[in-house]
Amino acid sequence: MERSNSGDFEKSHIPWNRGIPMTKSIKEKISLANKGRIPWNNGKKGLQVAWNKGEKYLAVTGRNHYLFGKHLSKETKKKIGKKNKGRIPWIKGKTLSESHIKNIIKGSHAKPNKSELKLNIILQNILPKEYAINVLGDKLILGGKIPDFVNMNGQKKVIELFGKGFHKPSCFNDYKVPYKRTVQGRKRIFKRLGYNCLIIWGKELKNPVRLSEKLINFNRK
Repeated sequence: MERSNSGDFEKSHIPWNRGIPMTKSIKEKISLANKGRIPWNNGKKGLQVAWNKGEKYLAVTGRNHYLFGKHLSKETKKKIGKKNKGRIPWIKGKTLSESHIKNIIKGSHAKPNKSELKLNIILQNILPKEYAINVLGDKLILGGKIPDFVNMNGQKKVIELFGKGFHKPSCFNDYKVPYKRTVQGRKRIFKRLGYNCLIIWGKELKNPVRLSEKLINFNRK
């Protein structure tokens, strides 16, 4: 009987080695056989497009991303929020190691935003080399949390920069900010670990003089 569709065969096909665990020697042989092979996608980044027109590849980041320059409306954000309401995150109830957290950050290509860079400039001007930016968790991770700025001169002090979109409950009517993201929750988490925490809101960056006084007073305590 002639097969009309190779996919039908693949769906019903049972691999000969199903249920048979690989021995250590077999794994070593496979590793040796693949050693030195060049992957088919070596040197090619992003998503393959027009494979039949010269094998061109198009990066899906920056200007090539389909959402570049577009902003979600409040209605769309509310729909997304309702859709995700009640979902249990895969990370809930799990304690991640520091190396796991760093790998997640590395994979997300995270980097300091404009507000964090602006606060860092203010800190270095008034308290040079006293605090270091810690957005990537390369300086300190406390209880699975990554404080934005960490004291580098032996004081157990951290600084968090809050934005209303992530920490203020009044942004969306049906959105409730988790306790660990609130001012009281964040301070309590770090206090349990022996660290004092100062919360800076993004709007405070508009008044550098007053903000500088607040930072100096916190550092003196």
